[in-house]
Amino acid sequence: IPLFGVTNPILRCLEMMVAVVFDVYLMKYDSIVLYQLLNQVKE
Repeated sequence: IPLFGVTNPILRCLEMMVAVVFDVYLMKYDSIVLYQLLNQVKE
């Protein structure tokens, strides 16, 4: 599903790449937060 209703294939490709990078960034951020929470629980 295109976020911005993009029909241009090149723009669609760029959009997918941005979405993947954003997802990876969010996953990394979530794992850092979870790691910090786990450390707090251990203490």
